[in-house]
Amino acid sequence: MERPTDLDKCRAILALRTFNLPRDTVASIVACAKETVGDVEQWFQEIPFEEAVTLCGDELIKKQARQLLKESPQISVELALEAGAVTADTILLNWRHDYLSAVLADMFTKHGNDLKKTANLFASFWEQYALSHPVGGYQGYIIDDSQFEQIDAQLAMSYLYHLKAEFSEFSGIKDWRDLLSIDLSTEAQSKLALMAKRGGFGGTCPICELW
Repeated sequence: MERPTDLDKCRAILALRTFNLPRDTVASIVACAKETVGDVEQWFQEIPFEEAVTLCGDELIKKQARQLLKESPQISVELALEAGAVTADTILLNWRHDYLSAVLADMFTKHGNDLKKTANLFASFWEQYALSHPVGGYQGYIIDDSQFEQIDAQLAMSYLYHLKAEFSEFSGIKDWRDLLSIDLSTEAQSKLALMAKRGGFGGTCPICELW
């Protein structure tokens, strides 16, 4: 389909249609033919993903909502405010089937990076402890309370899920803090060092299962 010339009108159509307003109602509000509304929807679904994202910037959507309120006698203040509350995410999730896949891919990549940082942090604590540590550790652990505060508990628990999926040495551990226990076996310690060097995590965790 040929690219529309009035992109502001396209944004208005997409924002209003996100509320499932009938096409003829939307056409009346934005002053276009009913067929144009359908054409815009089809065009938006077919254009390259990057172009769709650029078209629907949050500020552009809000600007168009203000313009609708100013120019259209048929649109209520409430509807204009609702249109202004629509975000790029709202429109893309509503009209683009590939957007959810892109969001999930970004989430998956971020989770992998976060796990890698967590693995590196645990390995670094063991390296520091091996170089210089108090006899008996800190109340049974190799780090003190201030160092525990550096750890994201949810990510640490996710890390433990992945460790248990791959290595039997962690099968009996239920609390992620025990990965930093002075009683952790040397075999388990070596696996923590391995994970920090290797990256890549087998199995799943509660965060992975979200997608």
